[in-house]
Amino acid sequence: PSPGSSPATTSGNVESIDLNMFVKEFSAYGTTEMSGDELLMAAKQKDYYYVLVAPDTYDTLGSATRLTVRNPDNGDSRLGYGLIFHSNPQPLNKGYAFLIDSKRKRYRVVRHTSTNESALVAWKNSTAIKDGSAENVLEVRDKGDNIELYINDQMVTSIKDQYDGAVGVPGLYSGDGV
Repeated sequence: PSPGSSPATTSGNVESIDLNMFVKEFSAYGTTEMSGDELLMAAKQKDYYYVLVAPDTYDTLGSATRLTVRNPDNGDSRLGYGLIFHSNPQPLNKGYAFLIDSKRKRYRVVRHTSTNESALVAWKNSTAIKDGSAENVLEVRDKGDNIELYINDQMVTSIKDQYDGAVGVPGLYSGDGV
């Protein structure tokens, strides 16, 4: 990480995703609902995670992708919650997740394959994370074969793209009922 890295600049090509698209009437794995302008999302069971991805009309390749998250009840989350990126439109088949646990002020990065979730960056503590139920902004910047990861405009780590620029969409990840 480079401490002097600046936040992404605003460009004329900014797309926002309507969070209403993630609201599902029923899922055996998780819950979703809109409360004002916030999407509340949770896995139904402890030690499980719930993932939703945007349609393939959205693309995280070669772009900066930002998501504001918070843990409204300051609940425990062994698995974390956050931003899916470079995902196959079929979630958990291929892609990455940039996750935080604001209660413990830590983050991790995982890679999904069709049979496994593996840690690329194991849980690391970070002073960039606001604790409790405060909002945190997660950002992923795709720089070709290198991907930079930011929390609240502070670069915390970078990873190599192991999927070689395959198509990818953004999504949401919620673990442990948080």
